Amino acid sequence: MTDDGWTTTSALLAGGLGSSDEAPIVVDARGRVAFAAAHVPGAIRLSWLRFREGLGRTGKLPHNLAALRSALVRRGLDPERRIVVYGSASTGWGEDGRIVWMLRYLGFTGARMLDGGFAAWRSTGGRVARGPAFRRMGEGNATHDPHGVGGRADTAVCSEFRASIADVQRAVDDATHGTGLLDTRSLAEWNGSRRYWPARGGRIPGATHVEWTSLLTGNGLLDRSPAALTRLARRGLAPQRPIIAYCVGGVRSAHACVALRALGFTDVRNYDGSWYEWANDRARPIDVSRSEAS
Repeated sequence: MTDDGWTTTSALLAGGLGSSDEAPIVVDARGRVAFAAAHVPGAIRLSWLRFREGLGRTGKLPHNLAALRSALVRRGLDPERRIVVYGSASTGWGEDGRIVWMLRYLGFTGARMLDGGFAAWRSTGGRVARGPAFRRMGEGNATHDPHGVGGRADTAVCSEFRASIADVQRAVDDATHGTGLLDTRSLAEWNGSRRYWPARGGRIPGATHVEWTSLLTGNGLLDRSPAALTRLARRGLAPQRPIIAYCVGGVRSAHACVALRALGFTDVRNYDGSWYEWANDRARPIDVSRSEAS
């Protein structure tokens, strides 16, 4: 497989790192312990938790997108460079996909997710380094820039990658709207028996359930088989249909968005407010039936 515009391979990453041309910027989306144990040489450790709205259990991006973009640049990311982000694949929470989605939304068009994550890198003989990540000068929380360095709050955004709560409500209200709502959480969350932090359990009415890990193979690679596309089509998810994905905080759903884009889906948006925002607004309708996934 070659670079499909959203994901790349360990072989391509290794070739890029060993190239005499400008090497890609590598981002490790895992936790500190995993990074210290082993990481791709030269990788920048980046936690999605630092790039969200406030300190509560929410996954929404900060209001000031210009400040967010500037914070990422200060961390060493360049909108003009190729950026490869890796994580823990199916054993994580989709953090690598969340960072790729955020970067692409903010105009970092060279951002790619490493297919199969760090395990794929190791399995193909990729070199590793060990030791903790060092804090860089100017590094900080994206929400702590009151002057909005970098320009207007909506600078450089690619709006076709992100959905608001109003977009989701329109999809719920209009049966002929054509937009599919994709719930990427576990079946227990879908059925409402597990709700983590939101005030209510259940799902957004009309949503289709496809757990984000079901888009991957057993070794964490993206499932590109014809059978995988057939399974999605049976759930009403065709490559040409507009789709809004959600989870609890827009992390697993962001990974699903990247995966679907890589599979050729042309209109997939991530609802970063996700179930946390929707369920905590008691004016919003929910479905609490215990039916199986559609």
